[in-house]
Parts: sequence; structure tokens; C-alpha cells
Amino acid sequence: MPPVRASRTRAHEAEADIRYQGLITMVEPGGAAMIQYSDTKVVSPDPRQALNSVRTLRGRVAGLELVEEAGAAAVLALDEIEDELRMPEPDRGVVTARLERFTELVTGAGPVDAGLIRPIRTIAAWVGPIGAPLFARLA
Repeated sequence: MPPVRASRTRAHEAEADIRYQGLITMVEPGGAAMIQYSDTKVVSPDPRQALNSVRTLRGRVAGLELVEEAGAAAVLALDEIEDELRMPEPDRGVVTARLERFTELVTGAGPVDAGLIRPIRTIAAWVGPIGAPLFARLA
């Protein structure tokens, strides 16, 4: 079954699709990140897209006004995400946990701009359905 592009207004309908059809599709504005989840497989962006997003986030963290401990913890979370993504078979659960930690750190510093939201969502799209709560948190 080919992926179905769902608009933001159809987010709740997509959740219903999980229960009734075994399908969820998340699309990043501009169509860059797409996930299809079914009973048999998960199709998500290439890990290289997630790695590129980690690099983007690393560059943007330097411009954030984070206290020293939070800044160091954010960089550590990105390092751990990158290390996991470079593994032959990255553990999506590990990436999700580190991405959630990173997101908590940067959202604790104030409003998050689009320059951070898009790469976070790209990584969340790569991890698959377990990354869906991050989409909701950054909506």
C-alpha cells in the first residue's frame, strides 16, 4: 500500500487509521519526512536525513541561551543520537529517548523556533511511530 499524505487537520484521523487499518503516516511540511507503519513494516526516511538533522541541531545549539549544564547535556544527547544512527542497525528506542531528552532541554529554555523544530521532527519521523509524541509536543 503506498503512503498516504495526511494534512495537519487530519492528524486525529491518522490516529484512527492506526486502530482500524494498521496505518499511520506523518509528513513534515514540505514533504521531507514520511513514515508509513503497517502490520508488516515501517518505511521512514533514510538514516542520513536524521544524521543531517543532528548536524543542523548541533549548529543551532550554540546559538541558544542555555545554561552551561543544559547546553552540555544537549550536546551529549546529540552525540549519543549520532553514535546510534551510525550503528549498522540503529536502535530507534535509544534515538527516541535521546531526542526526547534533547527536546526537553531546548524547550525548557523558552520558545522553540522553526530552525530547531524541523530537524527534531525529521529525526522523530525516522524513528517511526514511537516518535509521534514529539510531533505533538512541537505542534
